[in-house]
Formats: sequence, structure tokens, C-alpha cells
Amino acid sequence: MTTFPGFTPLILERAIQAQFPVLFAASLGVGVMIKTAILMLLIRALMAIYLSANSGRGAATAR
Repeated sequence: MTTFPGFTPLILERAIQAQFPVLFAASLGVGVMIKTAILMLLIRALMAIYLSANSGRGAATAR
């Protein structure tokens, strides 16, 4: 989560010499935010679906 704010000063740089690093930092920062959203939302949702689907099997084997 702290990686994207760390790239903010580089993204906001206006110098001509920094045009390539600005694009690089922006694409890397967006990638980090997308990865974070996937990890925090999608993986948890898939794990909840998996656990609810397999909850019936665990009760039968616990006896």
C-alpha cells in the first residue's frame, strides 16, 4: 500500500529529463494498486466461496 504514495513525487516531476521515469513510475504505481485490489478483494471472495462450498464435507469427517 505504501509503494504508490512513494512513487507520487516522481510521478509529479515536471522536468524534461524525467519524462521516462514519470511514465515508468506511473505504470508501476497503477500496477501495484491493481495488484493490491485483486489481493484484498478477489482472493478473499474466492476463499470465502471455497470455504462455504466445502463446509459440508468437514462436518461429516469430524465424527
